[in-house]
Amino acid sequence: MVVAVPVMVVLAVGGLDAPEPQGIAPQWRTLATAAPASPVAGDPDVLRENWVAPDGRAASVAVALPRAKPGGLVVQVVPGGNDAAAIEAAAARLRAAGGGVLAMTPGLYRIPVTPDRAGVTLQGLRDVTIAGNGAIVQFDGWGRGLVIRNSSRVAVRGLSFGYTQPAVLAGTVRRTAAATLLDFDDGQQLPTAGAQAYQLSVLFGAQGLYGGGRSRYIFYRDPRVLTPAGGRRYAIEGLPAQLPDGTRVAVKLTAYLGSALVVGDSPGQPVSNDIVFDHVTVRNSPGMGLFVERMGRGLAVVASHFGVPGASAATIAYDGLHVSGVAGDILLRDNQITRTGDDAINLASPLFEASATPQGPLTVRLRGGGLSPGAEAALFDAELSYLARGTVTGREMVPGPGAVAHVQIAASGFRAADVRYVRDLGLLGNRYAIVNNAIGACECHAILAQGPNGLVRGNRMTDIGFNAIKVVTSAFWKEGAGAQNLIVEDNVIAGTGEDVRRDIVAAAIMVYAEGAGTPPGLLPASVHAGLILRRNRIAGRVQGCISIASATNVVIERNACGRPVQAQSVEGAVGASLPEVVQAIGVKASHMFDRSAVWIDPYTTKNIHSADNAEQ
Repeated sequence: MVVAVPVMVVLAVGGLDAPEPQGIAPQWRTLATAAPASPVAGDPDVLRENWVAPDGRAASVAVALPRAKPGGLVVQVVPGGNDAAAIEAAAARLRAAGGGVLAMTPGLYRIPVTPDRAGVTLQGLRDVTIAGNGAIVQFDGWGRGLVIRNSSRVAVRGLSFGYTQPAVLAGTVRRTAAATLLDFDDGQQLPTAGAQAYQLSVLFGAQGLYGGGRSRYIFYRDPRVLTPAGGRRYAIEGLPAQLPDGTRVAVKLTAYLGSALVVGDSPGQPVSNDIVFDHVTVRNSPGMGLFVERMGRGLAVVASHFGVPGASAATIAYDGLHVSGVAGDILLRDNQITRTGDDAINLASPLFEASATPQGPLTVRLRGGGLSPGAEAALFDAELSYLARGTVTGREMVPGPGAVAHVQIAASGFRAADVRYVRDLGLLGNRYAIVNNAIGACECHAILAQGPNGLVRGNRMTDIGFNAIKVVTSAFWKEGAGAQNLIVEDNVIAGTGEDVRRDIVAAAIMVYAEGAGTPPGLLPASVHAGLILRRNRIAGRVQGCISIASATNVVIERNACGRPVQAQSVEGAVGASLPEVVQAIGVKASHMFDRSAVWIDPYTTKNIHSADNAEQ
């Protein structure tokens, strides 16, 4: 059992012999942080955020808006017919004209989707504004909703997106002598025939908050069949005994089955740049709210809403905003994100698993693309230590499932047998600003920052299911470029859940890197570098305040941390004693926990400065 970690603990460790951690390679840090300022010049039609990076250089993100032409084409779309065809036909006219406005008449647009076919696909657009004017788009079925491909300077404004069939339902566990049942709440559309449960999460209190950690049960590999049992009740087998009669639960009916908004470029065509979502609403989704699979630079999501406030359970089944493969310039500002069933914001970047072949090229699992001929790549060993930089000179896909390719990379100064991971330097997610967002009442980590040259400032996170901010790279999840030159400041965290991690004290703000094992443990190398964590205010936490591992050159100053509260758990977790803490996280990982609830792992960190942090 993982326990809630108390704060008033100081471990005296006499004669500690901590080995010197392996620092981040200067060559990799130079590569990753080479361009902290956006290449987009000052322009009135640019969304921009500026700051001074930890290394003292000027940093910025900039996303260009569509360039309006005097007398430009305006194409009006009216709901009520074949809405998907009408929208795509209007987009084709704008594509031929070189830009303009797709004006949607207010009303309800009904668009069918399937797991194999997106609702609407917009491709090859340039300088186009989609003016929603408050129109409502409703997708019938589960699958990808609106997909944007290979487009530049496109803005989607004033549209609301959602699905007819909810992917998450709230209900109550009922146990009888004959069966275990799920009694779904009134006012929800019931599951369709053949529905399966992929995850159950406990809901706590009158608001139905998520508790994280030990209060969710995942069945992705063996989904549980839901069998109608009369009224709003469905029989379910194999439900864990830890869920007694009367337990309130949220039930996920999908496993990443499409996202409402998708940016995903087709290979072999010009990449998308400068895509803007402005005053957009995503009510619900069977997958993510926004999924950015692959694009160039320039993504902005501003003044938008994800999830339904006050809903009885998550309405977006998985991440609110998930950015996978982007060159850089990511601006997430003034958004409201609630009721997500996984991370609210995850700025990932692909970490490709690789192995040497006797013939010479690397065998790489591409996971959605990347490493095209001509791409610049960086090679790493099993502990994510930097080996070399090179250029992709050839790529041949291997027939069969899994997106496996033989990739030839021209590089020198390393042994091919040492290579375990490859990063595409064009997909690092370089330069990002996550500012002034409100995130709450979700089964989520609020913010995952996994790339270089970033700013996380002024966000408010309330009633988060797990921990609030994770600065992370994960070989297990195959994502993250290492957070370098990053500022996390002036954020307010009020209420976190329980997180479970091996070899590290879980905390409201966590910095760490993990390996590929099951469960993954800490990596010994310092993967993150050049971080400032300051003036963050944390209250209502059930574990630590700030924990640092796998990092070098970190400043932690003037953070305020409230005392811990009892974790919400079906098992009634309570604050643990010191021996329980040591047993739960390991002696190695437990000896740097001070009165300000700042934990620093001496085995994987170097040059950490912590000052003026206080428990309140």
